[in-house]
Amino acid sequence: MSYKSVRCSDSADVLGYGVALDVTIHVGCLCVPAERDISVYCGVQTITLKINFCPVLFSGYVDTDLALNGRHGDAHCRGFINNNTFPTVVLFSISLNTLESCDNSLVVSTAQGMNAYGNLSLVQIGNISGYIDTPDPPTIISYLPGLLYKFSCSYPLEYLVNNTQLAS
Repeated sequence: MSYKSVRCSDSADVLGYGVALDVTIHVGCLCVPAERDISVYCGVQTITLKINFCPVLFSGYVDTDLALNGRHGDAHCRGFINNNTFPTVVLFSISLNTLESCDNSLVVSTAQGMNAYGNLSLVQIGNISGYIDTPDPPTIISYLPGLLYKFSCSYPLEYLVNNTQLAS
């Protein structure tokens, strides 16, 4: 069987029989990791991350190998697979109420911006960031490539303070 190089989001005649197959689930999928393999949605209650699953498989990993901020031992820091999308993705959902649970970073900075009255003023911005990675290989020599996906979302600090419960 010969493989054709196709983008992960394409349907293609991989076998050469004139039949279009969903290449994200086909064993012959040649989806190498790329910058477009992560989608970040900065929502009002949660940050949703979608990782294209085909490059994860192509690199020799499964969905449970991906974890937020290196927290591979914590089940709540792992994503779950969503087969109802094309291409198939691994979903991560980070609640703005529990940012610290998987070691996400919150950095506050100040920038010029418009206040509620339309005047220029200094506005504080909360930048939430982190990464999704694969575990270190168990041996010294490994042919598995490490995968690393970085993300960040910025919110007005007032929004984060007013919409989250502060831990005491």
